[in-house]
Amino acid sequence: MINKIFLYENPNFLKLLFLSWKNRNFWLKLPYLDIKLKYRRTKLGPVWHVLTILLTISLMSILWSIIFNFNIKEYLPRLYFGMTTWSFVVAMTVSSTTLFNKDYSSLINTINVNLFDITIRHYFLTLLNYLHYL
Repeated sequence: MINKIFLYENPNFLKLLFLSWKNRNFWLKLPYLDIKLKYRRTKLGPVWHVLTILLTISLMSILWSIIFNFNIKEYLPRLYFGMTTWSFVVAMTVSSTTLFNKDYSSLINTINVNLFDITIRHYFLTLLNYLHYL
């Protein structure tokens, strides 16, 4: 059962964290289900997304190592982790702006759910997507 915290209660951060830990199935299992549903019709979907990023970064590192005279063995891992980390930061920032008014508005209006749990669920989903690239 989801613990109910109303907006007028104004709970402190530790109380929200404790209640979110009690509801950890909400933000641990649902992001996995979201990813599973996203790629339910294809076997190549998640692999294709990773291959696209690998191909793009490989071509960029080959081209830039020739232009700037870099060693490709050192440049490729730096570019890969830099680009994937930057994609993670951008995904967190851009999707956080529409978190409550667009993405989860129907969930918030339908059931009484802790907004802190929705935020953690969203961050965990973005983290799972980032770890998928690694």
